[in-house]
Amino acid sequence: MAELLCQTNSTKYRPRLRFGNDEPYIYAQLNKALYGTLQGAQRFWEDLSTFLLGLGFTRNPYDWCVMNKEVMGTQQTVLFYVDDIKMSHVKESVLLDTVAEFKKKCVKISNLSVNRGDIHDFLGVTFDFSTKKKPKITMDGYVREVVEEADLRLKNKQRDQANTPASMDLFRIDSTSPDL
Repeated sequence: MAELLCQTNSTKYRPRLRFGNDEPYIYAQLNKALYGTLQGAQRFWEDLSTFLLGLGFTRNPYDWCVMNKEVMGTQQTVLFYVDDIKMSHVKESVLLDTVAEFKKKCVKISNLSVNRGDIHDFLGVTFDFSTKKKPKITMDGYVREVVEEADLRLKNKQRDQANTPASMDLFRIDSTSPDL
């Protein structure tokens, strides 16, 4: 990446190019938090927490990424992980008011994507509220992705009948493999 930067703008980056263990690198000072870094996640958490506290929410003592507030006699909950946020309340108008506050804050930064309805995917977990008083919480899509990525070959295609999550060749010995 350092060499590519030097190719794109040699005058700007070449003077900053350094080598360590024969690997090129460039130090830079950022004007704002970089998305995907630990510092970026920390800054987002701090900013979002401060914003929600300003709206009257209180932190859940067991999980600081969950905040609650009593509105119209019932609890509104906001849970977040990095830049994914899930809000719930029995009255849609309460959620719309909170979304409006988010839009006021975020419109300068980036577009705000809002999904409403009975079924939501949040961090690989599907929340299905389509049946009254019987929410269904599954991770089928996430599990399917993990199985596909790991290329697991299960004996039985039905998950609930498998004896183990391990692939069938877990204990197969490759005789051509060199000794450890």
